[in-house]
Amino acid sequence: IMKLAKSSSGVTYRVIDFLKRENLIDVDRLTTENNSSQIITNVNWKKILEEWSKEYSFQDSNSVVNYLEPRGIQEVLKNLKRFPKMEYALTGSIAAQRWESYAPSKQLTIFAKYPKDLAKDLGLREVIVGANVQIASTPDDSIYDRNSVEDGFSYASISQVVLDLL
Repeated sequence: IMKLAKSSSGVTYRVIDFLKRENLIDVDRLTTENNSSQIITNVNWKKILEEWSKEYSFQDSNSVVNYLEPRGIQEVLKNLKRFPKMEYALTGSIAAQRWESYAPSKQLTIFAKYPKDLAKDLGLREVIVGANVQIASTPDDSIYDRNSVEDGFSYASISQVVLDLL
């Protein structure tokens, strides 16, 4: 966990203790002759994401700019295939459609390392109302660590997509 989260052992142990106290994870102790360690045996992802979403807001936790593509989001998607996959991540309802289709997306939500450059290259116009594309930047590049590439698009991790929708 320390390596994945790029955090210190102290922070990692405090987080694990917190998650155990809140019944968000189950931990068993694994003891061998020379070592004793903890193994996470169950993670309550639904509850973790619900709790996390109480403190996270897509709009407030990121720098978000609204844009308009008059020809619709399908035009943006067509053009987006030209860009390096690790410089952006689709999120929101368009990304969720990979797991559950429910209604056509009317808005495209994207994380981008270079949001203004991406918007310019896609020919988007910045607007205050009537946006059909939102491009967000975040100070933490870890958003791109667990991207997946499918059908030529880069998608945020499932946990990030769920969090952004919540």
